[in-house]
Parts: sequence; C-alpha cells; structure tokens
Amino acid sequence: MKKHSILIFFIGILSLSVLAGCTPGTAEKAIMQTQTAEAVAQPAVPVQPADTPTATPLPTEVPTIAPSTLSDQAAALCDTASASAVKEGDISAPLLTMSNNLYEDGNPTGWVLTNSSELKHPSTEARSADEVQTVICVEEHRDLTGFYDDGGGAYMIWWLVRVVRWEDGAVVAEEAFYGEEPSQMKVGGGDHYGFSPAKQYREWLLDLFAEDSIFIQGTGVSNLALSPDGLYMAITGSDFSARVWDITNHDIVFEQSGETNILSSFLPVIFSPDQLHMAMVYLGGLNIMDIENWSTVAQIDGIDIWSVDFSEDGSLLAAGLGWSYDGVRIYDANTGEQVNNFTLDTPVNRILFSSGERFLIASAYGCDTCANGQSNGIYVWNFQNGTQVAHIEGVRVQDMALLGNRNILAVAVAKENDIRLYDITSGEQSDALRGHEAMVMTITASPIGNLLASADSNGTIILWNTATGQIVQKVDGYDSISTLTFSADGNTLAVGSSNATVELWKIK
Repeated sequence: MKKHSILIFFIGILSLSVLAGCTPGTAEKAIMQTQTAEAVAQPAVPVQPADTPTATPLPTEVPTIAPSTLSDQAAALCDTASASAVKEGDISAPLLTMSNNLYEDGNPTGWVLTNSSELKHPSTEARSADEVQTVICVEEHRDLTGFYDDGGGAYMIWWLVRVVRWEDGAVVAEEAFYGEEPSQMKVGGGDHYGFSPAKQYREWLLDLFAEDSIFIQGTGVSNLALSPDGLYMAITGSDFSARVWDITNHDIVFEQSGETNILSSFLPVIFSPDQLHMAMVYLGGLNIMDIENWSTVAQIDGIDIWSVDFSEDGSLLAAGLGWSYDGVRIYDANTGEQVNNFTLDTPVNRILFSSGERFLIASAYGCDTCANGQSNGIYVWNFQNGTQVAHIEGVRVQDMALLGNRNILAVAVAKENDIRLYDITSGEQSDALRGHEAMVMTITASPIGNLLASADSNGTIILWNTATGQIVQKVDGYDSISTLTFSADGNTLAVGSSNATVELWKIK
C-alpha cells in the first residue's frame, strides 16, 4: 500500500474572466487468491514470466456490511473539515468518498456518499465498513463566468478536495482542481458548463492511494494487450491514443497521442506470440512495430481496421475490416504486404486464428440501426485451403474467445446475459455459461487451462472453469469494464475500464 506524508498545499481560486460561450459539459484490497484450473495446454511460445510484483490479488466479493453504513459519520467529518486547519500527516486507502454541491445558483446538497465514477475509483474505495482509513470530501462549485446571447449562463466547474483521516478526523491535505472554461459556442438553450476536472483529479487520486497495479491511460480504455514475456502492457484509448508500459518499472516506453474525439471500441492492439512485433491501430490504418526499439517496421494506410490477430508463429496478421472495406485481409507481419483475403459484405468486429492456424474465425458486425449486408453471424474457414467450415447464423457478437487449443468458441452475444459455447468445426452450440445478471460486454480466455473471464454492463466480473461450467470467482462493484485480457502464463488478468485505467489482478 502506498503511504504519503502530505505537505500542506492549497491552490487559490483563480480570478475568472467573463466569457461568452461554453462546451458540454488501495491501496489495500480484500484478498482472496483464486486457484485456476490445472493447465491442460502449453502456449505456442515458451513463456518466462517477468517478476511483476505490481499485480494485486483478485478482489473478493462485496462484503455484506457496506461502507454506506458510515455515511452519516463521514458527513460529520467533512462538515468539521471545512473549518479545520490542514496538518501534515500520513494517509492511506481504502477510502470513503463524499460529495457536496455548492452552487451559486442553488442550495447546498449536503454531504452524501458519492456514486459518481468521476470522483472515486474501485481500486481505492473501501469494500466493507471496517476497512475505511480515509475520507475524501469533494465540494463541487460552479462559477458563473458570463452569459450567452439568449440569457443562459456559462459556468466553470471546479472541485475543492479535503483529505480527512478516519481515525482522528485530521485534515491532512487540501487541493483544488479546475475544469475547462466554457467555450465561445453552445448548442441548445439554457445554461451550459465546461468539462469537469475529472482527469486531473483521477490522476492525483490514484497517484496518492492506488497500488502500482493501476495504470492510467488518460481516456477511456478501448483495448489492451500483455506481451508474452510479461514485461509490457499496451493500451489504446477511446480517442485513438496509445501507451505502452514497462510493467515492472511502471514507466511509459511508447506513447501515441489521440487523433480524434470519436468514441470507438474497435481499437485493437496485440503482441505477436514470437515477441517480435506489436500491431496497433490508429485512425485510418495500422502500425506493425518492432518491440525491441518501438519503431515501425510496416504500416498499413488508408483502411479502417476493427480487429486483428497474429498467427501462432507470428508471421501473419489477420485484420477484420470496417465499413467500405468489408471482410478479412491477411498480411505478412514483417512487410505489411497483403497475402490473402476472405470476403464478406459486412464489417468484421472480431477476428481469431485457431491453434496452428487450422481455422480463421470472423464475426460479421451487426447492430439495430446498421444498414447490414447479407453476411451475418460467425464464419469459420479452413485457413489452409480457404473453404468455409461453418456458419453460425443470426448471432450478433459482442465479443468472442477461443478456449485454449480446443475447438470451442465462447461468444458474448449482444443484449444477452449468457455466454454461448460453440464447436467451430460444426457450428453447433455445445453449452452456455450462466451467471451474469446483465449483458456480457467483454470476455477473454486464459491461454492455458480452462479459465474464462467475463464482465457485464453492471460491473460484475466472473471467472469461469469452462471444463465444468462452474463459477470460480465473482467480483462485484466495478463499472464500465471495457476490455479484459490474460497474461500468457494465465497468472494475471488485466482489467480495462472506461474510467481511463487498467488494473492487474493476480489469478494464482
């Protein structure tokens, strides 16, 4: 757990100029080591995992005694803190986060236990009442900076944050965070607000209280990948930004700035099994990079790519294409030259090679409002001769994963709570995994053994033994999980979320 001696620090309220516009607005965790099913297959490339002490134990289920039982006491601490001097002292997580809205145009709401994902992070929040070490008191202010021509007000949001020790009520830190000033333009009538200071606040919060198993992306996490040797983690953001982290040293070794504000889940990143290359999508193309020096060895331009997968030997790269480039193209991973293609008349949102490149599996993208082509469902081809082996019709794939080196495909279907299991050689459904109470958003399979991880729209993460169909571990209390992936040795699960962070959890 991180502990810090905090020097008194306060940022004075800046004088605000009048504008005429606006834009829209752990440290310790509960510990339970979960034993995975015994390994039944070895990775294609021998794995020598790095010593990564940054992974934290998998959280337990939410205890029955909730932190909310302490909300009245915490509110009293925050009230007292507003008139208390700041003293130097040690602080530690887990936290209880309280908020109070002090607006010029309204009455204070009073101190309440916040549910806002902007103000708290699951890795630092207390999961039971007896865990609480520190209370975070966040006052939200909206300062009027001007008026629009229609009389609507332009407001800037800023937060005054006090850090209070639970044990003795001492205020050990105080800091202010300022959001963006309103812009010169607005859409619609009424008042408008600048963006909140959530990004700056989150980085401050995690730097003080989170363990080194937390990695900050800056924008919502779209996809992530762990290198086979366990040394690196690559993350893509919802704004097409990218970061590659040295996991052990917690350092960024490669960074690509965002190019657009378009939100998209189709931002794949992947390491080759031979540990020579990393493929990373950008807006309108894809880079194949040498991971020894993070230089580009091949670039594929002028094409919309939604999904990628390396062949088992790392020599080939399959790319599932987006609108107007429908189907799958196969590239030489060393040169970026196209060597084959598989034609569909619909975009491909997921693409997978099976073990030994026996099969190529693609899901034809569909949605309620899409002008879809005739291709639908999941297609399985014999990769060696190009013949179609199976077509699983009428399935709208949210995510899919192959279970080890078996011919079983796990599929999270859009708007469904269950995970379907299909035999890819026949296209027949063999079973289903039932346990989620909301739509399954993302799944990932351990490269070894019989373990599958899944996350739903309620923020519940489940580990499954796919040999038995039983739930191994269930974790609640998370929200906006966007992507999951296992390490090559199956001992670490990376959990990416739209709150711009990735956590690493120990599995055994």
